[in-house]
Amino acid sequence: MNERQRNIVEILQDNGSWVTGSDLSRMLNVSDRTIRSDISKINEMSDNTLILSNKRYGYEINSDVLLLNKVDESQIESYTPENRCVWIAKQMLLTKSISLIELESKMYVSESSIDNDLKKIRNKLESFETLKLVKSDHSISLAGDEYEKRILYKILLDQEIKGNFMNLTALGKLWDDFDILEVSRIFDRVCHMFDYHLREDTYVMTLLHAGIAIERIRDSAFISNVKPISSDMDLEYNVSKHFFKNVSANLKIPYVEDEVIWFSYLLRGKSYDCIKSNENINVQEIVNEIINHINNIYDIDFTGDNELVSGLTSHVLSLISRVNTCTKVSNLYLKEVKKKYPLVFDMAVNATEIIAERINKSVDENEIALIALHLGAAYERKITNDKYRVITIIPHNVVLANACLEKIKKHFDDRIDIVDNFKLVDEVKINLLSPDLIISTIPINTKLKAPIVEIKLFFDYEDESMIMRTLDTLERQKNQKEFIALLKRVIRKDYCYFGYDFQTKEECIAYLCNELVKKGIAPEGYEQDVLKRENISSTSFVQGFAVPHSLTVKTTKQYISLMTLKHPIQWGQFEVGLVILMGINNDDSELIRIFFEWLTHIVTNPEMISKLFSTKSYDELMKNIKEDI
Repeated sequence: MNERQRNIVEILQDNGSWVTGSDLSRMLNVSDRTIRSDISKINEMSDNTLILSNKRYGYEINSDVLLLNKVDESQIESYTPENRCVWIAKQMLLTKSISLIELESKMYVSESSIDNDLKKIRNKLESFETLKLVKSDHSISLAGDEYEKRILYKILLDQEIKGNFMNLTALGKLWDDFDILEVSRIFDRVCHMFDYHLREDTYVMTLLHAGIAIERIRDSAFISNVKPISSDMDLEYNVSKHFFKNVSANLKIPYVEDEVIWFSYLLRGKSYDCIKSNENINVQEIVNEIINHINNIYDIDFTGDNELVSGLTSHVLSLISRVNTCTKVSNLYLKEVKKKYPLVFDMAVNATEIIAERINKSVDENEIALIALHLGAAYERKITNDKYRVITIIPHNVVLANACLEKIKKHFDDRIDIVDNFKLVDEVKINLLSPDLIISTIPINTKLKAPIVEIKLFFDYEDESMIMRTLDTLERQKNQKEFIALLKRVIRKDYCYFGYDFQTKEECIAYLCNELVKKGIAPEGYEQDVLKRENISSTSFVQGFAVPHSLTVKTTKQYISLMTLKHPIQWGQFEVGLVILMGINNDDSELIRIFFEWLTHIVTNPEMISKLFSTKSYDELMKNIKEDI
């Protein structure tokens, strides 16, 4: 696939529903005919139709084909043997047979490599009673019971599920050279041996640190200058020692005592206090500065989050070690965080800039994603205290009702509090409890004040999706009034420019910033600060817009300046036809939070992006934004 074709797949995948050809053409600055041609070529590259088309609705990604056959040739070329095995198994589930000659050509590997992959697949199929590989002439197929094929299918699909910041499945994607899930199993066995219990909300981040420690050891960039273990930490030390001995034997890496002691402090929640102070760099001061800076800029107070302080301190120590030894980290979560979590990513950009200034060395962009993991997890912990009040109506026996409730809690415990469960609809009592949402397994004809989601007793993916969408709607409604009020104050007619023409992003930024300086809103040097932020990591999105903003320089008043371009310009990786420049002053950190929440919403709303692209006047702009909210 070429870059534009990959962008089409990414946009459709992000949106998760139908997108019109005209919306795609506006976002990518090409004709409708080019979009049709690209989609035809994409489908030709896939053994099955990857992109569905409908004359009325447009285009939609075929999620089944995406999960089973989502990689293009450039991706396959870099596959590990393990990933090749998974890919081949998926193909055999999807098609009756695979040509071995075509497989060698598509995978860019030799016949012997394919034979080795097939041997590994045969070994993995031994746990199934009926499944086996059948080789005939120059093709290979999967024979066996359809029920067992569905089981294998489910296992492979589960491996493709993307989690969030606090998800163990997501950690499994971070390292190619060792299996963090196997590391987690080692850790679980050691914890069981010592009857050591780790808080559930700290488990995944602890494993993240373990993975980073393993990476340090593999790269011979050990933590050093660690304080001796204290007498009250024998349990944590024994857990850490046995854990690293097992990991060392399993992964064939050295056993490093300083790393063992450091991990002991981490388990105790004191990793920020385990490294002897450096005369030139005080890591605790850096972390405190980051937390204070985030509070000042975003009005998000992480003070008192000891897990963040501990985790961030440990990470900054590792980061400094990597910078000093010129060790690069892999691309981890960079793309996903930038795309799906712009607020978290921007916090990480600011945090990384503070680190770079304090250690007087540049920091690789990929480090931002790791910092974002810590900040994202902390932000999730913070917002869990602001949950929606939910009432459930499940008129079934206790066993079935409890099973359904447990599934709901498992998926949404971070966003909802189930305040009561009713067996019958009691309108008076339910309304008195003033719930934000009602979840019911039966149809409800009574008029209740809260929105109602009707689910099946045997809770499944569709039910999860319905609840998720309703909660997202509640979130947008909660922010709607404050956003509209803010909107009227910050987007003024003289801050908006339609149909302008520039050759480069630098010219565009210079014009917008100079206009703000002329109006007395921004100080001299504002343009340089915006460009400095842009150079750290491009603010452009695949959908064809950019959101440049300053790094540290404040404005005299809050504003959002918007510009549409007559001809899109290259902006980092993508072509951009819409520019949204935002500025805040010392009292306006609420603007950043609300703005980025709105931005996260429009990233997955092609219709709204298309409207913004084609906007010709200020009145039309305000009308479109208000309708979307």
